[in-house]
Amino acid sequence: MHEEKQLGQVFTYELPVKEFIDKWKATENWELRLLTLTHTRRISEDTIDMISNLSNEDYSIKSSFIDMVSTNIPTDEYFKLSRQEGLALLSGVQSGMLIGIMNETEILNDFLSLIVSAISYISEKINGNDEHLVQDAQYYTEQIRLIADNARKTDVVRLLCYGASMFGISLAEKLLRMTYISLVKDELYVPINKASLGDLLNEGNKRIVDIFGSTHIKCLSFFLIQTPDSKIGHNLRNSLAHWNGISPDSMNLRFFSTCLWLFIDIMNTVFWFFLKQDSNL
Repeated sequence: MHEEKQLGQVFTYELPVKEFIDKWKATENWELRLLTLTHTRRISEDTIDMISNLSNEDYSIKSSFIDMVSTNIPTDEYFKLSRQEGLALLSGVQSGMLIGIMNETEILNDFLSLIVSAISYISEKINGNDEHLVQDAQYYTEQIRLIADNARKTDVVRLLCYGASMFGISLAEKLLRMTYISLVKDELYVPINKASLGDLLNEGNKRIVDIFGSTHIKCLSFFLIQTPDSKIGHNLRNSLAHWNGISPDSMNLRFFSTCLWLFIDIMNTVFWFFLKQDSNL
């Protein structure tokens, strides 16, 4: 069950976790099983594509009277209140599905092995061995397992969720940075420590936009940092790094699974980018 508060009222949504997991387990192709956690398959006459749910406008609540309501929530022309509510709902659904996976040991084992397999594949494409990308992924999956094993121990989970949330977002940033550097290495030199998350999640970064698309970049910025002009967004990376705007009480499974979802979304998008090239889809 997931709750969202809108205009002073609490709306409750029943998440079809069991139906999702049953369908997920029945998907034999491991690449597709991983990708469908965050992406939707789109088939045309001669192509197959996987589109991030963050890029799918159907997940945004359509602009309506809610955008005319006075609110203390910062908004701009793109991130109107209706879009932010749609993203909150999407975040709740996606994080709820991941919590469902973490609750079942057999499925969790499969999920964690898929993460390492995808990162291993990406690492080969971007020459990531020197930066220990696979080892990072293995470390992250052990953190996820620890959280799943201690899910009922509130105080322990608080401690584990902070470290794993911070590491997951840092690993997502590292993956983006290494992918970008790999793509431009023949054109310009980019020091490994100079491509910040703000530089990477920027609509002016053509190489990253070619992989993610403009809408996807905007939405990732909304969650991970803030929009460059209006400074709207959750700013998860800096909030965790500087312990600002969060508290020990917010370190729970829901918070961690949101950070995990964003990592999986970024990983899957990069994974699909290279997989599509190899498959000639």
